[in-house]
Amino acid sequence: MISLLTLSGFYDIALRDFGLMLAALALARLAAAYVPPLWLDRR
Repeated sequence: MISLLTLSGFYDIALRDFGLMLAALALARLAAAYVPPLWLDRR
């Protein structure tokens, strides 16, 4: 992403990559905090 910002004309791609990074971090935090319901733990 840093290399795309140094080149002119690639700001839209760098912004897209930044958005994807934020989305991946948000999903990782949600997955780490997720506790499955008890009814899914049937073995």
